[in-house]
Amino acid sequence: MAKLKDKLWLWGQTAGTHTIFPENIFGLPKQSRMTPLEGCAYLGIPNVCRVVMAGQPKADEFAQEMIALQPLKKVVWSIVGDCDSKGYQDGTNDLDTVLRLAEKNENIVGGVLDDILNVARREVFTPERIKEYADILHQAKRPLQLWSVLYEIELFDWAVPYLQACDVCTFWTWFGKNLPKLEQNIETVRKMFPKQAVYAGIYMWDYGEHKPLSNEIMQSQLECVYRLLKSGEIKGIIFCSNCIADIGLETVEITRQWIKEHGEEDVD
Repeated sequence: MAKLKDKLWLWGQTAGTHTIFPENIFGLPKQSRMTPLEGCAYLGIPNVCRVVMAGQPKADEFAQEMIALQPLKKVVWSIVGDCDSKGYQDGTNDLDTVLRLAEKNENIVGGVLDDILNVARREVFTPERIKEYADILHQAKRPLQLWSVLYEIELFDWAVPYLQACDVCTFWTWFGKNLPKLEQNIETVRKMFPKQAVYAGIYMWDYGEHKPLSNEIMQSQLECVYRLLKSGEIKGIIFCSNCIADIGLETVEITRQWIKEHGEEDVD
């Protein structure tokens, strides 16, 4: 039987990338300097999704970055970065780089498509293309998983063809005002993608409204995903991210204490 902490992941991105946009559009109170590995150590999380953010890191930098991630149990590497990583708009991807890395690093278990349902990307990253990625990963010398991102504002039937070939659906609530419907929305995701493992993505900042999450909402969010993980309705929890873990947010400390309290519990 696994420990609860083994089901926890960090959404790991290059240090400081959440505040590099013009005028700090997310409204964060200060600049972060914490790396993904430091974020995992600080929060007590053994696994990371290492995702390209704002074009960083470049594909030729993945191997060097991977040296720092050797201590972690499991790593999922970026195949398509976030929607502010402009280099992917023509269909460019980092699948080959991830495959080469995985041949040399046994803790790499898959690749992830970020913001793949973004309006500007859907015509390029078609359901057929995404299935190609899944097939290539599944047929690797050591089979790998394909992970995807889905937001609460994308819970529509049109999303199903795009993500149905993926192995893991990570579900994120971009607007804090929608968190009271988290359990209901996760049930919708499970019905939309009954063959996939569903992971709950947890923000510690309200990115949709560019403001802090209240401590009460943060605690409620954690209690919800705790119940769902213990019951087996979700298979993992992903926390976003190292890029805000060192800027003095109370929600981060609440999360750290929650992991300390529950991390050693047994889960199926």
